[in-house]
Amino acid sequence: MQFTKLMVMAALVLTGSLAMGGVGQAQVREPLCTRGEIVEVADNNIVVKGEGDYDCVKLLLDTKEKKELKPSVELQGRPKTDLGLNIGLECKKTVSGTLILDGANGRPIKAKKLTLGKEVFAYYGARVTRSLPPQAKAEAVVLVTKPEKIGRYFVVKKAELSKDGKSVIVTNTNNDLIATIPGRSCSDYREIKEGTKLMLWYDIVALSMPGKTVATKARILD
Repeated sequence: MQFTKLMVMAALVLTGSLAMGGVGQAQVREPLCTRGEIVEVADNNIVVKGEGDYDCVKLLLDTKEKKELKPSVELQGRPKTDLGLNIGLECKKTVSGTLILDGANGRPIKAKKLTLGKEVFAYYGARVTRSLPPQAKAEAVVLVTKPEKIGRYFVVKKAELSKDGKSVIVTNTNNDLIATIPGRSCSDYREIKEGTKLMLWYDIVALSMPGKTVATKARILD
């Protein structure tokens, strides 16, 4: 009888631990990443084969542009004239969905540059289908144009200024990399906060858990 009670108590403790995210719960990585070659291209997707979280993955691209009307900088606060109602407004195009970037400088490029045989770093969400190949929504595709100067896509989970205020220390959403971004590497480093999307360039990562590095260059994407 006593043995049965002990077994019941142990089962309750184990159940509670699982419910609270204790025993047996692994952290979900996001974004996932595959580095490889484009082996298939269609209207709104590419297939990348290489190495990473998935050796082969089909990525759904969202490259639609939307237009926003907003006051132009030079005319903000000035009254509209009789020449037209749209004076003082500018039309700005913004890309919604997948970021397609040049790995050497972090600048946006056209989806048409993603052709067969090109090497890319593909970043995608953790929701991956069980099809062959697996399918996922692409968050960012970084085209390798200069292998020796490839930047990495980095989504900030935590950001804090250093004690002297001359750099910002950021942790990525996968909790596997902490990067120090000095002011010389990113002039607007003070604008980096939780959720900021970056392109990050660095050379050496310390063999710690998580890894630590100092950025040689950083570019804010949003």
